[in-house]
Amino acid sequence: AASGFAAYVGCYTEKCCADPFGVPHDQSHVGTGLSILDVTATGQLRVAETAAVQGITNPSYFCLFPPSSPRFLYVVSEVDDGSVSAFELPTTPGGSHRALGVLPTDGAYPCFVDVATTDLGKLVLAANYGGGSVAVFDMGPDGSLTNRRQLITHHGSSVDSSRQEGPHCHHVAMKHGLVYVADLGIDALVTYGIGEGGLKEISRFSTPPGWGPRCLAVHQAHDLAVLICEMAAKLITLRLSPNGAVEKLGEADLVPEDWPLNGGAHVAEFNKGKWASDLCFSTDGRFLFAAARLHNSLSVFSVNALDGSLALVQRIPTGGETPRCICLSPDGSLLLVAHQHGHTVCSFAVSPSTGEL
Repeated sequence: AASGFAAYVGCYTEKCCADPFGVPHDQSHVGTGLSILDVTATGQLRVAETAAVQGITNPSYFCLFPPSSPRFLYVVSEVDDGSVSAFELPTTPGGSHRALGVLPTDGAYPCFVDVATTDLGKLVLAANYGGGSVAVFDMGPDGSLTNRRQLITHHGSSVDSSRQEGPHCHHVAMKHGLVYVADLGIDALVTYGIGEGGLKEISRFSTPPGWGPRCLAVHQAHDLAVLICEMAAKLITLRLSPNGAVEKLGEADLVPEDWPLNGGAHVAEFNKGKWASDLCFSTDGRFLFAAARLHNSLSVFSVNALDGSLALVQRIPTGGETPRCICLSPDGSLLLVAHQHGHTVCSFAVSPSTGEL
């Protein structure tokens, strides 16, 4: 990075959360709250605060808004009676976060939150994994959550009775003024238009049964997106049209063909060693980074934005156990990986020419 920066890190304050398989790991550590890391230009990491925001159980996911120059912080509480808390960021280094209020998500285990700028104003969207729903909140001028405008509830199930007994909304993304919701439980990416009445479904893209779509990365400059499928450890490239149509362009694997037969016997019992997690485009959109748990690897792909094809550039260990989330530094020169079961964050330098880590 051209200069150092601060990085927020979510956590679970309770043991053995968000692990459907019961993967063996060190259970002696739990989080204390939303933490802040100081990251140097070369990727050195130092814990600055271990509980910058306190009093929230399982602050597993958060977002900063606006992304380019953050003023506000929104944090989910991933528990049965889920909620979203809003904060104003400190105006001076080491200052306190000013609480702006908290509202229930009216669903269980919210695992994602983001802000959409729409014709209706700024909306805070929270995905309830357990509830299979998306809570839509109005944001006030001061960053507070003024009210819950809408609760969108999905219905259905899919082939894996242990993981897909019902809908499980996992991620929300925006493109073309539309909202896209990845639902692991019903094997679908659901597209919503935004009108005076709120969000309304306009199309639905279905993955192969049992793939479990988890997160959608949207290209900055093209109508291209990539859907990571947790249960299949695969990527699906998509063309997103302004009218809401979603077209499949191709697929890519996140683990080797011989996994887990080769080197993965210890995790073969957990969904055959397949448990993908997170992805993001490079800042210039030329490369895609994606993580796979159990295999504990990062895959780097070059992106052909014209036809949506992905070419594997590199696949390397993440340096820890169970990579749950990844993100880039503001200038894109560093990639950070948060390990849920390893209780660590690792940094990688990103080659601007090849995308290699």
